Amino acid sequence: MKLTTISSLKQNDLEFANIIVGYNNLNRKIETVVKVNQKDPKTPALN
Repeated sequence: MKLTTISSLKQNDLEFANIIVGYNNLNRKIETVVKVNQKDPKTPALN
């Protein structure tokens, strides 16, 4: 029973880590879009 609990906890940690990585990647994409908008004067500001 303890082995099952440990393995399921590790699985949850992996899923949680994947969520964090995905969130960080999304933030980088948003930052890139904002930087591109700031460089191009023709593009209206997002805010």
